[in-house]
Amino acid sequence: MAARHIAGAGYTLSVGRWTWSSSVGYVGTRPLRDNVTNQSLNLLPSYTTLNSAVNVDVGRVQVTLAGTNLTDRLYIADDMSATDSGYPGPPRSVRLQLRYRF
Repeated sequence: MAARHIAGAGYTLSVGRWTWSSSVGYVGTRPLRDNVTNQSLNLLPSYTTLNSAVNVDVGRVQVTLAGTNLTDRLYIADDMSATDSGYPGPPRSVRLQLRYRF
C-alpha cells in the first residue's frame, strides 16, 4: 500500500564546468501489503534517503562521482515479496564514472 506521506526535494548547482546535484526523499509509514483490517500490526517504518553527485567536464572527458543512499539507511522499498517480508532498498553505493566523447 502507498504511504500516507511522501516528500522529496532536489537541486542542481552549476559553476563553470562543475555541476553538483543532491536530492532527499522521505516516505512515511505504510501498512505492509493490503492489510487494511489491522494496520497498526504491520506498519513499515518511514525512511529518508539522501543522494548526491558531482561532475566536471574537462574537454572531451566528463568525470562523475555519485552516491546513493548516503546515510546507508536500511528500508523496505517494495513489500510485494512472496513471503510477505518485503525487499530492502539498495544500500549505500558510490560510483565513479568516466565518459569520453569521440
